[in-house]
Amino acid sequence: MGSLARQGLDEKWGEPDHEALGAFQERLGHRFRDSNLLMLALSHRSWIFDHGMERFQSNERLEFLGDSVLGLLINETLFHDNPRFGEGELTQRKSLLASKSILGRVGLDLRLGEVMLLSENERETGGAWRESILADAVEALLGAVYLDGGLDAVRPLVTRLILDRRFEFLDSDEHRNYKSLLQERVQADYPSPPRYRVVDTVGPDHSKDFFVQVSVGGSPLATGQGRSKKDAEKEAARLALEQLDEEAGSAPPEISDD
Repeated sequence: MGSLARQGLDEKWGEPDHEALGAFQERLGHRFRDSNLLMLALSHRSWIFDHGMERFQSNERLEFLGDSVLGLLINETLFHDNPRFGEGELTQRKSLLASKSILGRVGLDLRLGEVMLLSENERETGGAWRESILADAVEALLGAVYLDGGLDAVRPLVTRLILDRRFEFLDSDEHRNYKSLLQERVQADYPSPPRYRVVDTVGPDHSKDFFVQVSVGGSPLATGQGRSKKDAEKEAARLALEQLDEEAGSAPPEISDD
């Protein structure tokens, strides 16, 4: 049956499109026992506000839970995949696999925007396809599936949607936010985030190359080049991560006093 279970569905959801929601559950790979959890996961705050409800009645609380569930399952897999990786390398890869870019891609693949509850204005301005909204909703869905069926229910979803594609995602530059990865990499050791500054520009105004230096803890780490300041910052962060990886790999082993 493709229809959403009607019995016990809270009146605040009005009259949902049961056929569309049934088809969505087929794409997701989980049929909810508690239909209200599904509806809550699909409820963007814009829809909540439009219907005179409180913000805590949106999907944001489920998003908070889903983020932790997703992190646990990703970390478990990375831990077993990479027995020689330290905390920094594992954190870097986890940040990528749980990034807005990849979760937004998952939301698009699921055609999540078709069934989300959005305000009319949000939908008209492209909210149903906006990466941040879709990524947050994917996390909320994972939180809802966890509450509906526990880890045994959510694990195969995360595996199919993300972990089975982890090598593809990790090897691709398309989803990689090097600046965020660098910040997460160094935040445990330094009180302030990486600093970026333009150190040079070359070429005419209509075709400039920018050179941006990134520093951590006041010490320069790398300099990136790009056709825009943003591209140069991204390249600087990428080179800085490579530098940190090389330093970690060449560090001498600790010698015990025992």
